[in-house]
Amino acid sequence: MILINECREGKRIKVHKSEFSGLWLVFFGAVFWSLNAPLIKVTELNPILVCGLRSAIAGIVLAPFIRPKQLKWNMWMLLYIFSFTGLSIAIIFALKLTSAIIATGMQATSPIWIFIFGLLGKKEFRWQSLIPIALIFTGVLFFIFGGKNSGNNTVGNFIALSEGLFCALMCISVKKFGSKNPLGATAIANLATAIIVFYTFSLSPKDLISIPTRQWYIMLVLGIFQTGAGYALYNIGVSNVSPQKAAIIALWEMILGPLWVAIFLHEYPSINALLGLVVILLGIILNTFISANERSIKLKEELRADNYA
Repeated sequence: MILINECREGKRIKVHKSEFSGLWLVFFGAVFWSLNAPLIKVTELNPILVCGLRSAIAGIVLAPFIRPKQLKWNMWMLLYIFSFTGLSIAIIFALKLTSAIIATGMQATSPIWIFIFGLLGKKEFRWQSLIPIALIFTGVLFFIFGGKNSGNNTVGNFIALSEGLFCALMCISVKKFGSKNPLGATAIANLATAIIVFYTFSLSPKDLISIPTRQWYIMLVLGIFQTGAGYALYNIGVSNVSPQKAAIIALWEMILGPLWVAIFLHEYPSINALLGLVVILLGIILNTFISANERSIKLKEELRADNYA
């Protein structure tokens, strides 16, 4: 019995260390993501060209890590590619059409979609989980209908709103698609996004030849660091972290992105946007506390079962 308990305790310590390292990887992934806001704001290129080119650069850089046998080639792979492509395009257009804090903050609506998907997949749910969802939804309303903000329009807001759906689908599918080879999964998603964007929007080699040198520097940073390193670190980290914790750490993109824009580009969010951000943050933090309490109860039940065993 003592030996069994020691083995179980050692396993729990190992899981805890893996989760801790996973949280840091998700954090650094969010830091790289936050570079998106200021760089997209200053680039002079067509948004679609930016989306396709940065994905192509990221996919090429990460291509050596593709291990086909370590990837699950099923419907989850297609869902991951679809959601990744949709999220990439939506973010580009949102950053061009609306304020940075809204364009990055709307990804925080992903818990709403995850909650809806949970209702469809389960017959029972805890009513207290509706409180953080309601807060997040209230924050979204502040973002969209809080009046005209600087650098903000309704079309851009609704495009940004779609980011939450794409982000939720990506979070659901990423573990099932590329948990054994997260770098390879990231490479495939980026290459697929580049192919889809270039083919769908009929981009030609002439579009690449005409890119100024300064814009190429921006694209290399977006492709290698913001997209390639950002999603690679996130996909590696999320394999050892629960979706709720990963969502909280990923919120650093919402904080840092608009901060870089305010510091370097002097574009400041409105009061409505700030209030919406605060409400969404409160909702997600409350959701994390509720999830943590549920996990604590489950852990106590497992320990009690171990003692009886």
